[in-house]
Amino acid sequence: MDEFIKSEMKYPEEAIVKKIEGVVVLKISIDMKGNVIQSKVEKGIGHGCDEEAVRLVNRLKFESVKLRNVNAVFFKTININFRLKDIKPIVNIIKYNYVEDKNKSSAVKSNSYTIKIDLG
Repeated sequence: MDEFIKSEMKYPEEAIVKKIEGVVVLKISIDMKGNVIQSKVEKGIGHGCDEEAVRLVNRLKFESVKLRNVNAVFFKTININFRLKDIKPIVNIIKYNYVEDKNKSSAVKSNSYTIKIDLG
């Protein structure tokens, strides 16, 4: 279950920008077939993380339970951890094209360039 959550989690953009980390606690209801039929946030951290946690647990599938042919609903509490160090860094690709101006004097030529880019 942890591997599924880690691989499927899409860290909300707002939470990344505001550097939000924490644990979302969810209470879920599971039917006899192992499907999540309801999920409720017990303790959230906001900024899109609560909605992402609900989306993840609604996709979970649990082992089906046989209980003497009685229709029963099982309850479980799940903690979803949101840590910025667990997400893959966002890579910004910057393309830089240089075209030499042939109208300028050829006396001044330089082959080294310094570019400073601040991404954060």
